[in-house]
Amino acid sequence: MYIVRGGIARRQLPVQFPPAGTVYAAFARWSHSGAWQHILDALRDRLRVRDGRDRCPTAAIIDSQTVPAADTVPRSKRGWDGGKRTNGVKRHIAVDVNGLLLAVVVTAASIQDRDAAHRLLTALRGRFSTIRLVWADGGYPGRLPVWAKDVLALPMQIIKRIPGATVSTSGLACGWSREVSRGSTSTAAACATTKPDPTTMKPWFTSR
Repeated sequence: MYIVRGGIARRQLPVQFPPAGTVYAAFARWSHSGAWQHILDALRDRLRVRDGRDRCPTAAIIDSQTVPAADTVPRSKRGWDGGKRTNGVKRHIAVDVNGLLLAVVVTAASIQDRDAAHRLLTALRGRFSTIRLVWADGGYPGRLPVWAKDVLALPMQIIKRIPGATVSTSGLACGWSREVSRGSTSTAAACATTKPDPTTMKPWFTSR
């Protein structure tokens, strides 16, 4: 968590931490066993229930964010985003209406949003069969909504930017990346078989 928060390399951990090799070994062991995933799933579920929502989400918001790549990221995994004028990577994320993470795909920054969205939506559908609607901004036009509906049975609604608005229509998704992760990429086993919540949901930006 310290490394993620500070954006530093493992070998730059302060002296009060265990040796970098020990920290990495523990992190890898927890990752391979699925411990991190279970912890994040539990945290997201608790927050949803505390907010009066069903544990399994029925709606999602997708967006992407380009960030500079660290020196340790090889050239083969980074790219140039001409629109953001950034050489790095792009994280494509899906969140629920509370901004809690549901799925994430990381690509080179040169990959178009609509291209990476195929992978992101596939991951989202595979983990949450309860999702009935996905909101996205104008960066996901063309055949993507048709493909998502026909192939994944995942209807999409493109929300256009409101003139004069200072926040992107899918700002909730981007906003997640500015906070410590409160969600995770899956409660797949449970949510894949849970009956969807019939309550109609609306994205936060339609009521602000």
